[in-house]
Amino acid sequence: YRINQGSINIKNGSFGHSKSRDRGSDSLVRATDLVGQTGVVEIPFDRHSRGKVRLRIKGSMIDRIAYTEDTKQFQPGDTVLVVGTE
Repeated sequence: YRINQGSINIKNGSFGHSKSRDRGSDSLVRATDLVGQTGVVEIPFDRHSRGKVRLRIKGSMIDRIAYTEDTKQFQPGDTVLVVGTE
């Protein structure tokens, strides 16, 4: 797969949330859980638009709105690093 790493920020909201298979664990996803994680671009974006990334956090796949101040354009399948939340 393609890797076009760059720094992105995540909106602290979601498009959807898949439930964890392990119901005994703390599945609450906090903003601090997202920073430093890598994700995969689902909807393309650049510094002039917002997109969507998918991350695996605490055993669940979550989708988040993403944006960047980087000059790169992110395409579906690109791997990105979360550097902040809003």
